[in-house]
Amino acid sequence: MRPGGLILAAGLLLAGCSGHGTTAPTQAPPAPATPTLVLVSLCCGSNSVPFNTPRQIEARATYSDGSIKDVTSAVTLWKSSNPAIAPISSTGVVIALAPGFFDITASYGGLEGSWRLFIFDAPFNPPAADEVTGYVREITALGPIDLWRAEVEVLGGEASGRKAQTNTGGLFRINDLRAAGFDLMIRMRGYASARVHVAELGRELAVNLSPAPGVVSDILEGEVCWPTRTISRAFRPAAPGFLRLTGARYQSTTRAFYADGVLLSQHVFDNQDIELNPGVRYELRVTGSCDYNPSATVRISFLRPAD
Repeated sequence: MRPGGLILAAGLLLAGCSGHGTTAPTQAPPAPATPTLVLVSLCCGSNSVPFNTPRQIEARATYSDGSIKDVTSAVTLWKSSNPAIAPISSTGVVIALAPGFFDITASYGGLEGSWRLFIFDAPFNPPAADEVTGYVREITALGPIDLWRAEVEVLGGEASGRKAQTNTGGLFRINDLRAAGFDLMIRMRGYASARVHVAELGRELAVNLSPAPGVVSDILEGEVCWPTRTISRAFRPAAPGFLRLTGARYQSTTRAFYADGVLLSQHVFDNQDIELNPGVRYELRVTGSCDYNPSATVRISFLRPAD
């Protein structure tokens, strides 16, 4: 055999034996990394807080592996952006003292989470022991009409000068009162002011306002269908004033307002004041198209200057 053949055979022999040598040791897989905190969030439930009702705010921590943990009891600091209406305890319990918006912030693990909440003034909640509540209304031919945006001011006592405003349901609520024995002054444009004495807290008041001198509470009533019909009321004020629709029972209507035959407003909305001048002939026209109910009757109450 030639020398070259011997070398080739030796090489093949060595190659065939290479798989039977000592195996190099394998490395252990690296230990999984500890998940890191990536987010702190607050919850749970609605973002509205009932009046005078404690509410536990909960904190959740989200980690880099997607896991979520309840960390409410581990929060290092709770803060309220408006402690005057919504103070919060060191354990995350917030109490609603007055209507409004506020933010609750919790600190945990070097991060902060916030939640925007609001306190609603529930009209059906009875007054608390340190509150006085009430409804402000006008008694009309339509029955009681709730008056929106009436001003209620405390006169006398430690809370003298504090003010509240009625909501769309005519309700006011004044809280954090220490003692009774003060008066409430109720004012609203177009109505004579009323003064009511508060002899006891935790009570609900009923306040009825009457139109001021020179102001008339009027009613426009009639059928507006068949299939389309317009009813109207005209007047000529003797002094400057305004028109305000205070209540309505109607169906599929438009309410246009004219001055000396010229259209001022295509549709007059409730509680919208329209300024008036003396000597001008004004007319409120209510038109309905109710062919599906030809007996529909409209009734609208409104304030206006006397003729």
